[in-house]
Amino acid sequence: MSTNENLDGPDGLQRLHKMLTDTYGLEIPSDDYYAVVILLDALGASLRGIVELMGRFTRISRGQLINDINGLVGGEIAVAETEVSRVKHLLVVHGYDEILSEASPKWISGVTDLDPLDQSIPTELRRYWTSLLQVFPKGLQTPKDYVTVLAVLRDEQLSSTEIEVLVSALINRPRELIARDVDRLGSMLIATEEDKVILKRQLAIE
Repeated sequence: MSTNENLDGPDGLQRLHKMLTDTYGLEIPSDDYYAVVILLDALGASLRGIVELMGRFTRISRGQLINDINGLVGGEIAVAETEVSRVKHLLVVHGYDEILSEASPKWISGVTDLDPLDQSIPTELRRYWTSLLQVFPKGLQTPKDYVTVLAVLRDEQLSSTEIEVLVSALINRPRELIARDVDRLGSMLIATEEDKVILKRQLAIE
């Protein structure tokens, strides 16, 4: 699970709390509960933060919340993509996309000296690397860009390992987490078709 410093502190939790209050009032309906957890995780909220928020908006015990969240994040509990999309549309009205598009200081701080000739990038991936640097010269700085890049590279039929190599050079994120996120595309992490089309155009990928 991510630990975005912007969302894990009191100010971040207060902002997420306001988004949920503006969307649902006092209680999140049971039909939306799983999808809300998935979407909070996609924003970078920590386990602790999600438990605290869900404790305020549901009547579910702390122990059950922790089990549910771990099950959702680990993939043991499946949620239909249509349900996640439906709930996301509700949250977008109250600021979800603005939070998603904000820079992550933890990722940015680990990206330095991006080199088009980086020798750690295999020859067969160089064209992707060069294109990515033209669009993201300072690396991937927002969750939204991160998820969109993962989705576009997967659409290009790159393997999980190849995606890890490229993306780990663009953000301060362990490769094992990048691999996990690739597996979660389309279920817990969703890139819109519009965003993918725009990025493919920017990367000159037909």
